[in-house]
This record gives sequence, C-alpha cells and structure tokens, in this order.
Amino acid sequence: MVITQIEYKNLSNEIRNQIPDNETFYYYKLSDKIDSYFIAYDNIFHSNNKYLFPINETFSNIKESHINAIKKYLNKPLQVMVESNKLDLINNLKKLGFILKRETYERTFTREDLISNEYEQVSIKIFNRDDKEFKMITKNAYDYYLETHKDINPFTGTFDDFIELVPDKVICQIENKKINNLIFVDENELCYITCNDVNSFIDFSLTVANKMFNKFKSIMIEADSTDKFAMTLKMLFKENSSEIYKTFIYG
Repeated sequence: MVITQIEYKNLSNEIRNQIPDNETFYYYKLSDKIDSYFIAYDNIFHSNNKYLFPINETFSNIKESHINAIKKYLNKPLQVMVESNKLDLINNLKKLGFILKRETYERTFTREDLISNEYEQVSIKIFNRDDKEFKMITKNAYDYYLETHKDINPFTGTFDDFIELVPDKVICQIENKKINNLIFVDENELCYITCNDVNSFIDFSLTVANKMFNKFKSIMIEADSTDKFAMTLKMLFKENSSEIYKTFIYG
C-alpha cells in the first residue's frame, strides 16, 4: 500500500467534477491493487485533526485498513463533516470505523417560530470591540468555547486569535458585576453563546431574540449538539428544517 501526494490535474475526472482546484487542499493517491484518491485540509485554529473532504469516491472504494493507513500517514486523527442527506456516504463512513461525534444545526428563525414568548425581560447591556469590558467578556466565551470543542477537535489558537474571530458586538446580562449570560451578534446572527447562570438563561435568550426581531425579520443561529446552551436557544423555536451537518472522527 503506497500513499502519494499528487497535483489536482492528476485526480480522476469524477473527483474533479465534484470539487474545484483549491490551494488549501492536499490531494493524495492511495495505491493498493486499485488506485483510490482522497483530499485533506487543515484548520489552523483546530489543528489536532486532519480534515478529509467528503467525496463519495474516497469512502466507497477503500477499506478500514486503508483509513488506518491514511491516519498513520497524516499522523493525526481524521475528521469528516458531511450533510445529513448524504446517506450513502454516512453509511460508508460508519462501516470504515468513523464515529459520529457532533451534529450541527444552522437555522434561520422568525418571531413566529417561537414556541412560547412568555418570559421575564432581563436587563441587558451591549458592548463593542472598543469598550474596555470587551476583552473580559470575550474571555468568558473563550473558556466555554474551549470546553465545548475539547472532545471533538480542540481550539489550538490563542486567546488573542479568538478575540479576532468573534464579532465586534456582544449582548450581556450583568448582575452585581458578574456576567450571567452573553451572546455575540453579527448583523442578525447570534453566536458564541455563553451561560454562567442557568436559571436566567431562557429569559435572557428571549429578551435578546425579541430585541433582534425588532430590528431584523429573522435571526440566524448555529447550534452544536455538544453545546447545551446553543441547543437550548435553538429549542425555543419550532424546528423548520431537517438539515444537519454531521462530524465524524476516526482515531
């Protein structure tokens, strides 16, 4: 069994029809009686795993011994993220020994999607990147982000990297100089949700959601199954989609 890095032009026509040439991708040929191809790439902020691009041609033509050889060659656990409607690909991943570790829900909701709008409005404050409190607030989100990703593919950037990644505006509930809850806001998207007070989280979430609906017709949320507070926020709304992104790990 031989693994060789190759150029995009040397991939099979079938693969080139599925994916364009991309300077961030590494293309490989695995030779063992018949040739198979796979594509790998990196995430500089989650660098413990090596990502494999989910093309059917890779996972339908190889065995688990091949996947193990790829893992050893790349010297990292392997990670694949795939849409839930790619059933054949998902079945092949499972047969090859990949384990489902996370499901991600990207949703867009309107006010009419709220299951219940009964809540006790809480006092909230908005901080921007230039505010002196921003760094301290972001540290709360950073600590929680580390926790929710450690069992999948840990964040390997620095705190300074994380500060650069988050949006410029954050909405907080602060009582007695303590941050109870926070949500970063990027236009109509709610992200990097963090909770330090479970008892007030739903009221905080609905306070923020209704404030957003006063400005936007809809709001966007990305919730990982490993993030209980993002999932709690998502479940305040009626489910309106069956789309799920599944993360599989080998290693």
